Amino acid sequence: MEKNIGDFDRGLRISLALVLMAFGIVYDQTLLFIPAFVLFVTGLVGTCPLYSLLGITTKTYLDYPAVSQPSTPVAVEIEESINVNQEEPKEEKKPEPKTETINVSERRKRRKELFEEDEGETSVEEEKPAPKKRRRNVRRKSKSKKD
Repeated sequence: MEKNIGDFDRGLRISLALVLMAFGIVYDQTLLFIPAFVLFVTGLVGTCPLYSLLGITTKTYLDYPAVSQPSTPVAVEIEESINVNQEEPKEEKKPEPKTETINVSERRKRRKELFEEDEGETSVEEEKPAPKKRRRNVRRKSKSKKD
């Protein structure tokens, strides 16, 4: 018979069979041994007659043996290789950053030009808020009533 039970299903059947057997022993139920025995045997053998009648399989691609992979490595010799429609990658040259040597006096002149205000613009001074008066922490003497 062809195996139609996957590895996960086999493990599940065997573990369920062991649990049913344990319940049968603890609770003295001999009827639990029948399904436990069926599950245990089908799990060990790897085939289920009911699955065969219905055409069901729980095997996954991981359960099948590697048919497409040869057991021994095969050596292949390449006689000729052809590259089709393949262009060689072009290296793009990045432009180098321009560097100028400027002496200190020219640098100061440029700074003044950049950070000085234009003659047409007038600067508006912000009005400063009046300083807040500080409160003095003065302890008030409580008047005690003399009885």
